[in-house]
Amino acid sequence: MSQRTTSVVITFSHCAADFLNSSSFDFSPFGPGKRVLAFRSTFFGSDCLYGSPMGAISLDFCHQLTFTIIQMHPRILAFAGSTRTRSFNKMLVRVAAESAIEQGSEVSLIDLRDFPIPLYDGDLEEQEGIPEKALELRRLMCAHHGLLLSCPEYNSAISAVLKNAIDWVSRPVEGEPSLAAFSGKTAALMATSPGALGGIRTLVSVRTILGNLGMIVMPKQFVLPNAGSSFDEHGCLTPELARNRLADVTQQLVSISATLAEQS
Repeated sequence: MSQRTTSVVITFSHCAADFLNSSSFDFSPFGPGKRVLAFRSTFFGSDCLYGSPMGAISLDFCHQLTFTIIQMHPRILAFAGSTRTRSFNKMLVRVAAESAIEQGSEVSLIDLRDFPIPLYDGDLEEQEGIPEKALELRRLMCAHHGLLLSCPEYNSAISAVLKNAIDWVSRPVEGEPSLAAFSGKTAALMATSPGALGGIRTLVSVRTILGNLGMIVMPKQFVLPNAGSSFDEHGCLTPELARNRLADVTQQLVSISATLAEQS
């Protein structure tokens, strides 16, 4: 995960000790995926550098603080559970990937069509091992902190291509931790369809599967009904309300992914 440091200067007039020792101080204005590395307080013409913004301070007055901010950039792998070229879910995940980049993440957008994998077969696995394309997808998932998934609804449940990919990637690999591509990683779920329900029923099964594999599935999810009238000829999402709701989902994914990646 890459990071970038910047400085932010805040000037205030109340007691510095109360301000800096308050565990409730909200650094969210600095944006998601950011934390305070250090601060410099300027008072009476002198500088004092501290390693933590919550350290004990005996100053009565402090007129200016300079915060050094580290902005974390979690790596997010984005794809749709469909191989169809003009899939609405592919359109949606492209829009979501752009939103996640705006929120401060590094996004790899892939197409499951580029990962042709046979239907899971225990006999095939025993005879030939895990297919190379499944291993390639597994390596990609292991290299990212979270997933951004747009999930088609097939007969009220998960699509076959997405379930098959999950089944192969979840298979054990000698010398590697169990479920390394899933456990402890984040996931944000989306769905869209031409119908009035927007594919919401598939997200129940996908959330259950990923949760059982040890993923941290975001509470917020995005569902877009009437997909046929929601994208323009360039694949852009047109309803403003939908774009705002989607941004809420990607913001949560990026923020939580950055926090967990920093702690790992």
